Amino acid sequence: MAEQNIYLMLMKLSEQLESEIGKIERGETTVKQASPLLCVALEQLLQLLIEHYHASVSVIEIRKWIYEERGLTPFLERVLPNFPAEDIEELQNVLEIIRFAWNIFPHRCLKGKSPLEMVLSGEKQR
Repeated sequence: MAEQNIYLMLMKLSEQLESEIGKIERGETTVKQASPLLCVALEQLLQLLIEHYHASVSVIEIRKWIYEERGLTPFLERVLPNFPAEDIEELQNVLEIIRFAWNIFPHRCLKGKSPLEMVLSGEKQR
């Protein structure tokens, strides 16, 4: 029962993130305005995931790994062992949350911007 409640909360926060991204895409808000809201919701989502799996990693560490990593594959190799999914549906949920984190949190190689900011502003990585 507790696992079900966690995943309901995870899905609710995931929907909130998707909603904010939709508002940005429709021009109802800007990335700069939505970014703090997205980051707070995503941090809550990651914290629930960490608690669910009793992971020995923190939200701060995940943010740091994303900021420092130069590619998605090394990041995934580092973060996924902390969340051992038992089936494909559970793995899909974990990967969705990790994808949100990768795209919403800033990266050093993008000069402190997130991939979402880069895409929505039309900037290219140099």
